[in-house]
Parts: sequence; structure tokens; C-alpha cells
Amino acid sequence: MSAWSIRTVPVTGSIELEGWEACGGRLLRPRVDDGRRLWLMNPPSVRRWSAQGVLESDRPCRWQLRGSRLTADDHQAEADVVELGVREAAALRSDRSRALTVLGSFEALAGPDSLGRFLIGGRVLDTNIFLGRRCQSEQTALALYRVLHLRGNAFWTGAARWVATEVRGRIESASGAGPVHDLWGEGETHVRFLADAWRLLVSEAERSPNDGRWRAAADRAGRLVEQFSVPFNGGRWYVHDSIELEAGANDLVLNTHTQVMVARLAAGWPVDASARALSTALQQPDRSTSGVLVALALGVTDIANAITPTRLRPRSDGWRLRAHRLAAAHRRAHPHLRGWLGHLARDVGPDVPPPYYLTVNLYDLGALVSNADIPAARHAFTAGVRYAHASGYFRAELRNGTALAPMVPLVLGQSGLHRRGQRAQQLVQRSGKHPAPGWIGYEDQPWRKLKPGST
Repeated sequence: MSAWSIRTVPVTGSIELEGWEACGGRLLRPRVDDGRRLWLMNPPSVRRWSAQGVLESDRPCRWQLRGSRLTADDHQAEADVVELGVREAAALRSDRSRALTVLGSFEALAGPDSLGRFLIGGRVLDTNIFLGRRCQSEQTALALYRVLHLRGNAFWTGAARWVATEVRGRIESASGAGPVHDLWGEGETHVRFLADAWRLLVSEAERSPNDGRWRAAADRAGRLVEQFSVPFNGGRWYVHDSIELEAGANDLVLNTHTQVMVARLAAGWPVDASARALSTALQQPDRSTSGVLVALALGVTDIANAITPTRLRPRSDGWRLRAHRLAAAHRRAHPHLRGWLGHLARDVGPDVPPPYYLTVNLYDLGALVSNADIPAARHAFTAGVRYAHASGYFRAELRNGTALAPMVPLVLGQSGLHRRGQRAQQLVQRSGKHPAPGWIGYEDQPWRKLKPGST
């Protein structure tokens, strides 16, 4: 038995946790106490899961723990318990960790009691809601893994290894296109999540060089990602998901493609073909008359959003949405990702991406150009950061304390603007948000081939 392991137990009215007895609100000790503990991470609740492993509902119920018996007032309840070794149990009891942001999920991991928000029923779930459901996510797993390792004590390190093992199992058992994420309810695989699984497994392979299972799983994840590579202007582009691949479409989703390239760099795989495709997509900004007008509309509405008082924000948001609709329609007619003033689009597809995708695009592109010499990508990143600063886009993100605000200091750090990054960190924390891995003072280096603090 691992010194940190989760099991989900059915609580059909009640269950006897044999060999254990309660010694705290959610803790049990062995009858002959040897320092180990059984921790009730997620108390009983009634869950409904789809065939794809999606959590469709999770309804808490009343419960009680007395002696070795756990009872619930619903016979369909289940609970998640974690068995902890001596060192892990001691670290749990003494933990004083400060809250950190789990990027992608954009919720904070605070003390141990908040861990069960991410780990439910033996799965790592995104905390965001898609179609009223919560889906399995290797993006959340990677971000959580990094936060756990930053904390470093035996409890959190054990949790990080468990997360990595869960991801490895998903990759090893995946068939077809890869692990199912089902965000859109079509049983689809999302390439960004798959690339994050690859990165996590590469990191764990480097931590455990004597255990070949990690390297084998990482290589399999890379091969699964490669299925999503399609020809594009003399290079190779990585499409967003299995739906897009099966449709024979390519909407040039920028953040997916760049994150696959970062994963390839972390794994030591070449990026020449994907760099050619990216350079073509970013080579020239749209300077047509209509492109200039669209760029001005985006810039003006970003400036307005940055200076508009809170009471007038609904009107400002309406203007901004109309500008983004106009931009999406223009990109569909004249495919391009780089705007005349430096704005970077998420894609050239028919939908209207939320304005926050500029932060995502810059963060992902910044991670790439920090670790690879791709001039067209570097120019686009530099122009994008300049636009985000000059238009007040960054200022509005920080002032409003948006969910993605913790990424702004990371982008400024990737740009070499460290003083601005430090000021941004202070503003994020004043808004009630929390630090994230890669911030100044929270640097990590999960991959030997990538620069610390670059991702």
C-alpha cells in the first residue's frame, strides 16, 4: 500500500472502517496507533457519473463518524478516504500552507481540506462547469501537480505522486484518440489536456528515472498527441480536439498549438514543422482596411473597459462584445491570428471567444518563445504584450480581479518586465486572488529542458 492512496467507499447507510477508530473530525487512527492515519477527504455524498467519467451531480448528505463506523442518511452515498503513512500524516497535522492558484481551473488550493474539491471518486476533475457537469482534466492535474510540489512536505508530495499515477493510468488505458474529456458532451478528446498529460508525465519521468513506466507513458502521450497533427502551409498544425480532427477542419487554435510545442520541447522532441506552421500563421498582421478598422474597434473597447467606472461597466462590456463579434466574423472571412495593433486571436473559427483569451494566448506563446528561437512568434508575443499594456487590457484584468488575473504577472515575467510583474503580483493579491507557480518567489522547474519560471 502506498503511503498516500485514495479509495472510494460506498456508504450504504453505514460502513465499518475495520481496524480504524475516529480520533478527530475527519481523521481515524489504527486501533494500535502507529502514527498512520485514515483521512476522510470527501465526506459522504450522492454522485451521479456518466459513462465517460463525467461528474453529472454531487449532492452532499448528512453523515456521522463514530468509532470505526461511518454513516450517511442516503443509502446511495459514497465517500473518498485517504490512507496516509506516518510522515504524510504528521505533515497533514502540521500543515500551514498558504493558498495558491491552480491555473486552468483558476481556483485556489488552500489547506488539505480544499484538496477534495479537485480529487473526487478517484478522478482529477476540472472545477469549471461544462454543460452543468465536471469533466476529467489533465490540465487541472498538471497545474495541481505543480502546486503540490511547490509545497514540498510529505503530505503534498504524496498527493502529487497520486495525481501523476492517475494521469499515467488514463494514458495507459486510453484507446482511439486518447483519454475522453467530454466537455461538449460528444465523447471528445481535447488536445490541450492531452499535451498537459504529456508534460506531467515527462516531469515525473525526470523525477523517477529508474522507473521506466513514466517514460513509457510519456512517450505514449506524445504519440497520441501526434495523431492531431495536420498539414498547414508547409508545416504541421495541432488541432484543438477530436471533433475538429474528424471534421477535417483546422480553426488554427493558437493556444492548443503552442502548448503542444512546449510539450515537445519539454520531451526533447523537434518542433521544426510546427514552428513553420506557427510562423506562417503569425507572420504578418492584418493591415487591410477592414482589418485596421477591426483592430481599432478592439483597441478602443479595451481602452474603454480599462477606464470605465464600475457602474457603467455593463455598457462598456456590450461595446466590447460587439467588437469581438465583428473581429470573429472578419477573421472567418480573412483568416489571421495577429491583429494590426498586436491583438492575438484565439482562432479563426466561427464562434466568438471571450476577451480573456488574450491573456491565455500571451501566456502560452510566452512559454514557447522563452524556450525556442522562433522570430515570428517572438515578434507576435512582444507586440501582443505591448498592446495589452498600452490599451489598458492588463490594467483592467488586474483591477477587476478576474479569474485569469494571476496569469498577468507570469506574462510580464516571460517578457522580462520583472518590476511590472512584481507590481502586478501585488495587485492580484489585493484583489483577493492568490499566487501561482512561476510567480517571482514561486518559481519552479518541472522540466529540465525548459527554463524555470517560463511556464
